[in-house]
Amino acid sequence: MGKEQAGKGKHLFLCFACLIALQLGLQGCLSYFKKAEPDLKKTEADQDMVEADQYLALAKSLRAEGEYEAAFRASQELFLRYAHTHGDEALLEMALIYAHPSNPNFDYQISLQYLNKLTGDFPKSPVADDGLMWILTIQKIQEKEREIAELRKTYKLHQKALGREEEKIQGLQGQIADLQAEIRDLQEERKTLNHSIEELTDQIRRLKEIDLNIEEKRRTP
Repeated sequence: MGKEQAGKGKHLFLCFACLIALQLGLQGCLSYFKKAEPDLKKTEADQDMVEADQYLALAKSLRAEGEYEAAFRASQELFLRYAHTHGDEALLEMALIYAHPSNPNFDYQISLQYLNKLTGDFPKSPVADDGLMWILTIQKIQEKEREIAELRKTYKLHQKALGREEEKIQGLQGQIADLQAEIRDLQEERKTLNHSIEELTDQIRRLKEIDLNIEEKRRTP
């Protein structure tokens, strides 16, 4: 009887010990997974950062090679996927693509839209200062382009006025040529008249001589 009770006590003790060991094991596993979970999240974040950097590098490389449409698609994809970490750089890239004069779709207004979004949505970004610099640069370029357009407009107006003046000058030159021709004609007529006058004068002189000779003959007895 005593042995049976002792056996039952040992059996209960072993069961209790197994339960404690199982509980400790489960707690250890839970602790392990809780510790491993942040590492897993950290790994995923690192992978996202690497992929985002690859998109950014691709966009910059394509822009440098003159592949502007492909560069824009890469920048747009970067913004759509990783706006929270790389949205500022994606916006700057898209702005630079549209600000590049070699881009067939070059457009300063679209570039300014992306730059304003960059400085507005990411004011503390490391590239926000670059965005402000580009805004000022583009605005200065647009101001100079307006000045050039005004100068071209003024130049065309002066060209038209000059053309009208040249037409007047050509008309005056034609009138001068006509007057010069008339002067030459008058000079020829004057020469003819002078010659006629000389002939008449000579005839008058000879007639006077004849008259004098006749008068002297009359006077002579």
